[in-house]
Amino acid sequence: LYVQDRPSQRMIYSNHHLGKTLGYSKTELQQMGEYFWEILLHPDDAAYYHNMRTQQRQNGNVELLHCQLRFRDTNNQWRRFDVREQALAWDKDNNVTRIIGLAKDITEQLEASESLRDSEQRYRMLAESISDVIFSTDSNLKPNYVSPSVQTVLGYSAEWILEIGRASCR
Repeated sequence: LYVQDRPSQRMIYSNHHLGKTLGYSKTELQQMGEYFWEILLHPDDAAYYHNMRTQQRQNGNVELLHCQLRFRDTNNQWRRFDVREQALAWDKDNNVTRIIGLAKDITEQLEASESLRDSEQRYRMLAESISDVIFSTDSNLKPNYVSPSVQTVLGYSAEWILEIGRASCR
């Protein structure tokens, strides 16, 4: 959670410092200066973030800004953060002066999803390349996968078997 002064781009408050989350020491962060987050932000994401902020300003500063940004950690790896920002305070001319934001490290969550997707793809490739018939069901025992080899073994298409299986479970 953080609060940022819009005109100066300075962080006024942060309950969990981004730099510490990325593994940097207090000394390293001081050497980078108070705008360290701009230094650590992925170059491709910097333009994207700037465009999102510009779009937010054009929409009256009331729109929630939501994006994913990459920051470089001490191991020179890119960590992904889910960032949500909203206007918090305005001046007399109705210009936003403070932004409240939430940045959540989602790197491990994304890696787990990617690993699960890769495992599923390998399983499907294996199941589709063997001659045995493989099928799986959901938690209600409704069929949700039948290997293509069912056509050779039983003479029915996998789609037909799934449709019949779903119809009989209704």
